[in-house]
Amino acid sequence: IDMASGGGYFTEIIADAVGPDGTVVAHNTAGQRFDEQREALEAEYAPFGNIEIAAVERGEPLPYEDNTADVILLSLIIHHLHYEEEGGEVMPDRAARIYEDFKRVLKPGGVFAVIEHTAAPGSTREESAAWHRAPEDIIKADVTSAGFTFDGGADIHVNPDDDLKNVWFETGLQGQTTRMVHRYISPE
Repeated sequence: IDMASGGGYFTEIIADAVGPDGTVVAHNTAGQRFDEQREALEAEYAPFGNIEIAAVERGEPLPYEDNTADVILLSLIIHHLHYEEEGGEVMPDRAARIYEDFKRVLKPGGVFAVIEHTAAPGSTREESAAWHRAPEDIIKADVTSAGFTFDGGADIHVNPDDDLKNVWFETGLQGQTTRMVHRYISPE
């Protein structure tokens, strides 16, 4: 499941990786924005033959049976989940509910993959949210507190010109930020 898949960049990569015997769900939030792009996405995905499009209402649980997904990818979205002003410097309840739903849907031992714009080490939830980023230590703490096991990361998206303390879309770093790539395992 490619959560909040948008235009499908990772959806298409994953569709090639799983091949004709696998299925990729391109998850999007239901609403006007998705409705306006649905027809174009259907046309884009048609040649793959293994991509299903799902539009789910914001805040609703995933419409899948328990223990059915091998992988859930959450790319460049977690910075919207790790902070809520009223909750301060603790994991928001909304994020906890989402992670619980991911655990429900993932098979035991399944992978929760995270790609996110990295915030400067030691930055707070509030600071990093203002930059549209998330600190690695906070994401690890939140996801593991939800019951996932951290299984490693990759330093494949490092930009030495990114100070990790900027609003990337205002500083010309769109598509060029330093990003964390994490793999978490669902409980057996």
